[in-house]
Amino acid sequence: MGEKTILRHKPVQKRSRGRVEDILRAAEYVFNEKGYEASTTNAIADKAGIPIGSLYQYFKNKKAILDSLSDKYTNELKELFALTFAKELQQNNFYDVSDKILDDLAHFYAHHTAFQVVLYGASRTSDLDNASDELRQHIITFLYNALLKMAPKKKESNLRMSASMLVAIARSILPAAISSEGKINQPVLNELKIAIKSYLKSTVES
Repeated sequence: MGEKTILRHKPVQKRSRGRVEDILRAAEYVFNEKGYEASTTNAIADKAGIPIGSLYQYFKNKKAILDSLSDKYTNELKELFALTFAKELQQNNFYDVSDKILDDLAHFYAHHTAFQVVLYGASRTSDLDNASDELRQHIITFLYNALLKMAPKKKESNLRMSASMLVAIARSILPAAISSEGKINQPVLNELKIAIKSYLKSTVES
């Protein structure tokens, strides 16, 4: 994976931070509507309602915007998952953990329009493929660390494989639980919860 492009200028003032957030929200919309390949910085600037020069004050190119959006998703998910695991694992109820994580993930997916573009990035472009892989690996690592707490006697290599499989299962089914309007299909999500808990049972209790 190549070196990640960072912000040209780190926003310090509230106005600057707001401008960056406006750009990222616009990028979410444009990436979701047009796809990453067909999106342009001009389209993102237009959607954000700013001159293209203002966009380039913070982002060198489209890849930099994609990287920042991927970082944003990763940090928000890490915070979401950390709160859930901290609460539920104290009660040693890892099945409730999986349900809550899936509820959180479905809600996140439904309210972040470009999440599918980033997490499900295809290998058609190296930029999107790299961003997709990095976000996926962050989620796998987080689940792996949680499984270590759930089943400390299991081989670490097996738990890492299990974490990868959990992400693969959720990744394959979750899109069917979210409509194009961002509404959650609860019956499909419930079936996903059953599948995840069944796999967790075989991983943790066997």
